[in-house]
Parts: sequence; C-alpha cells; structure tokens
Amino acid sequence: MKFYICALLLAFSIQNRLTAQSSINPDISIIPNFQVSTSDQRGPDKGKIEFNLEEVEMAIQSALNPYARADIFVAFANDPAEPLDIEEAYFTIQKGLPLNFNLKGGKFLVDFSKLNSTHAHAFPFVNRPTYQQSFFGEEGLKDVGVEVNTLIPTGDIYTKWSGTVATGDELDGARQNLFFASRINSFIQASDYTGFEIGIGTATGISDSTSKRFKWYNADLKYKWKKSQYTSLTIWAEGLLSRSALNHTYGFYTAGTYQFMRRFETGAKYDWSQAINSKNATQTISANFNFLPAEETLVFRFLVSNTKPHNEKSYRTYLVQTIFSLGPHKAHVF
Repeated sequence: MKFYICALLLAFSIQNRLTAQSSINPDISIIPNFQVSTSDQRGPDKGKIEFNLEEVEMAIQSALNPYARADIFVAFANDPAEPLDIEEAYFTIQKGLPLNFNLKGGKFLVDFSKLNSTHAHAFPFVNRPTYQQSFFGEEGLKDVGVEVNTLIPTGDIYTKWSGTVATGDELDGARQNLFFASRINSFIQASDYTGFEIGIGTATGISDSTSKRFKWYNADLKYKWKKSQYTSLTIWAEGLLSRSALNHTYGFYTAGTYQFMRRFETGAKYDWSQAINSKNATQTISANFNFLPAEETLVFRFLVSNTKPHNEKSYRTYLVQTIFSLGPHKAHVF
C-alpha cells in the first residue's frame, strides 16, 4: 500500500509542475475502484463482508503533435503477485496518412466488440460480461501490435472499419503466434431521439490450452433512446462464436440501463457463456442501481446478482462499488 501512495503522490506532484508549463504536457488522471461485497457461495468466505480496493488506474494522455497522440493507462491492483500492470500504452496517428487512415501502435484493448475497448470503470454496470472473461480474460482482449482504421463513405450512416495484427502473447499465455482481428461498425440515427450502432467482427489465433487455431465471430448491437439530457434508455447485446478443431462454443450477454433523473440510473444484465475449450456454461442474472452525485466524476453502483455455474449450486452476490475520478479522464463515460 505504501507503494501505491508513493506512486499517487508522485503523479500529482508531476501534474502540479506540468500545470504551469505548456499545453503539450500530458493530462494525468487517477481513478480508484473501491468495492464492498458479500456472497452466499459455498466456501470459507461465505457471508463474509469484504472491503476491497480493486485497483487504482492512472491515465497519462496527451497530443504529441498536431498529427498524433499518446495514451498510457497503468493499474495499481490489490494483488501481491502482480501489483502493477500496464493496461495500455500506445500512440495514435490521427491525421496525415493516405485514404484518411488512422494508425495505432503499442499495447491496447483490441477493437473487437463494442464493449471490449472500453475500460471497466466506464461500464454502466459493475462486472465485465461473463463471455468476455471466459474468452478474453478478466481484463478484456488486449495485446501488443498495430491497428489501422478508417471511415467508410456510406452517406448519412457513420461506418468505421478496423484491422489489428498483434503478437498473441497477451491473450492466452505465450502463444508465439500472431493474432488477427477485424471489425466493422455502423451508427444509424433513426430519429431525433433514437440511434442504433451495429458491429460485426472476426478474429483468429492459436490457443495455448488447446494448441489449436481458433476462429472467433462476434456481433454487437447498441440502441439508445434519449428524450432529454437526463432521461434515456440504452440497450445493448453482444455474442461470440468460437470455432476450433476441438470445440465449437459460444457466449453472449444482453443488458439495459434506464436513466430517469439527473443522478439516478437503474439497469439489468443477463450473461450466458461457455469457454474457449469447454462447453460447460455459466449464467448470471444481475440488477444494478446507480447513483451519480457528481455525474461523471463520482458514481456509486449497487449490484445484486445470481450466478449458476455448471453442475453447481447457484449463489447470490451483493456489492457496492464506488468509482471517482481525479483529472480529465472521467469515471462514467459509455
């Protein structure tokens, strides 16, 4: 814990010094994720109330020049085995390339599904969907590589294509095999109050656990109705099919959030997922209530969930999450 405190004090010291300098110096933000939870799952911790600082994320972001920017995200986790993790560290060339291409290079969350490239603290719910934990890992699908993306001219419909080539090392141990992914998504403004975003993606690599090449096919849908600044309904769903020589497995989730006042939201989520090398499925039903006393800089999430693992008794979890943001990188953007 002393290490975390020293690192945070150093970050704020740097930020204070940079404030008086020119605007080319980076923005620095700190986002803690604090949770209180209890569960009736069988085991030594059944019914125990746990207080846990899940992680403290530091975001360092800045334009490098009029054509490029850099983003670095470092997580200080409450894990003695891995207390420090560089979640992302990449550059992006946003202007000046042929055919209006953008180029990203470094370690980053892969543009594969609507939710994957979003940081966990910015989710409208507490936990990453089960299918993404099963296939991508608890921190999402991220790797070291390069991504190119561009806008496709489709008239009034906003359409973006991206393609990624990565090492594969971050995804399933040390595959030592390249990982390829591609995604295309379109946004459709249906009316003054409603809009749709639809995406499809495909990826391929080799799994350490099976030593076999897999192919992933993903589809996602997001619908948003926004009557006013503080009244909106958002529904989204994603699913993934995994195919290999050994298994054909899949997973999906669907969720919705309704904001009915300036500071209040309520929502629900259904998860169902197998795994990359197993047809055993886990399903989770959860409901959450969000309180945003300071909108994007502070959020409280109250969660109740029921989880049913394969051939095991279901169990309930009760959780309160607090996330707040110090700096320009906000805690509640989705």
